[in-house]
Amino acid sequence: MKTNEKLVRLVLAAGILSLAGGLSSVKAAVVTGESVTVTSGTDNAYGGKAVFSDDTVTGNTLSLSGTASPSIAAGGYAEEGTASGNTLSIAYNASAGKAYGGYSSAGDVTGNHISMTEKTYVTEGAYDGYTGNGTASGNTITMTDTDDSGVFLSDAGMVAGGYSANGNAEGNQVILTDDTSVRANVYGSFSEKGDVSQNTVTMSNSSLSVDGTQRAVYGGYTADGNAEGNEVSIDNKSYVSDAYGGHTGNGDASGNAVSVKNTSIPDASGGVAAGKGSASSNTVTLENSMINSVAGGSANEGDATGNTVTLINSDATMVYGGSANTGNASGNIVTMTGGTGNGILFVVGGIVNGSGDALDNQVTITNLTKDTQFMSGMPVIAGGVTMDGKTARNTLSLTQNNGTVINMADDQASMYGGYASEGASGNSLSVSGSDLTSYDLYGGFTVSGDAVSNSVSVNGSTVTGNTYGGYPASGNASKNTVLLTNAGVEKDTSTEDAESPAVYGGFSESGDASENTVTVDGGTTSASLYGGYTKEGGCLREYGQYPERHHRRK
Repeated sequence: MKTNEKLVRLVLAAGILSLAGGLSSVKAAVVTGESVTVTSGTDNAYGGKAVFSDDTVTGNTLSLSGTASPSIAAGGYAEEGTASGNTLSIAYNASAGKAYGGYSSAGDVTGNHISMTEKTYVTEGAYDGYTGNGTASGNTITMTDTDDSGVFLSDAGMVAGGYSANGNAEGNQVILTDDTSVRANVYGSFSEKGDVSQNTVTMSNSSLSVDGTQRAVYGGYTADGNAEGNEVSIDNKSYVSDAYGGHTGNGDASGNAVSVKNTSIPDASGGVAAGKGSASSNTVTLENSMINSVAGGSANEGDATGNTVTLINSDATMVYGGSANTGNASGNIVTMTGGTGNGILFVVGGIVNGSGDALDNQVTITNLTKDTQFMSGMPVIAGGVTMDGKTARNTLSLTQNNGTVINMADDQASMYGGYASEGASGNSLSVSGSDLTSYDLYGGFTVSGDAVSNSVSVNGSTVTGNTYGGYPASGNASKNTVLLTNAGVEKDTSTEDAESPAVYGGFSESGDASENTVTVDGGTTSASLYGGYTKEGGCLREYGQYPERHHRRK
């Protein structure tokens, strides 16, 4: 009996092992080459669908047309295995609830494709590559002439080239063309707990705002990870409420880009680090467009470094090369050529809204082509600004010499090379061109601390406000310079109560002024000229040079 029991156990064990081996081979199966066409009905539809959890689903196709309207439509649907190279096509008035090129709850999704054309729509979201825990890479959604039917994505849905809940998303694309309308946010990639990199969204003659709803576009978005090298391109009268090259809730945003051409949108940011992290080397380029607010890179709790905004024949209101709330803003650049008809409230190379330094930022404005209004009573245009820190080596250059008259004195708008709370050094401001009339000019301004080696240069322009090489409200002014070349420094005759302007190499409210210089080379002036001036301190070794006869010193 015992012998028989042993034999039975051996047979059962062998059978179990054999069955396990059979199951193992089934789990490793590949679902491939399936092609399914659905023209009607609401049942879930799949090109290729995994039978077991580890199945790989690759190279399958699902085509929807006619009145087909499944709740779930997927080119390839895996449980925990990979989904790659699958295609979902929606055309000819068909629709879907949730649309997937490739889906996996845990595996990688790679190289899948969704194509939507000819008045089609989805109601709960389109995800070309969707995974819970894997990597989403190389997936592409193309939407052409979509949503003309007037039925749009629900508020809860999204369009995403790649989506990973807990993994990375890289190299995914979304392309919207030819009168596509979407009432949802659009993401090249979306990740909740991973990095997003090298993803793109391209929009041409398409809109993310329908029936008054406002939606944003993201090249790459992650709630908790790094956003790197993502891009958004918007062209040909497309519309979004906000455009972000890369956006992270907690991590670094670097090398992301937004390009806007021939269109008007409210806001754009190259890269945003909304939590703890830096924003670096992000860019925004506008050409023949209009925008309200634009920032190359923005950081909440980190540095904004090396970000760039370029505007070509575009209209803008608020322009930031780089912006940091708590951290340094350094090496950021704004370049404006032509434009702008909007009221420019603020243009700054690098700004720190809280605590941090503004260093080596740059603004260059050349030949605005439209009359522009400016906000008064604040640093309207500045190379670098910090509310709680130091500014150093920031530069601002404005040239207006193309027949379009720009008069900043009308709005009493001031310009600063650097604006700080705790010290300003090595900042410079340069204005030139006969079509420019400026108001108050500051090479370097600081609320407290010293102003050292800042400079203002005026060449061929008119100034109706005061000019300061360096201005510490509470501190010392030393080695600051002002150079006037063929410039006119005159009282503003359009205002009855306007005061006569003055020029100061260095001006201090309560400290010393030493080794500051004012040089006048040609032009005319009715201004009071001071190499150095202090209300409460002392003036030492101040210089004023007047080599030409074309000036008058009051």
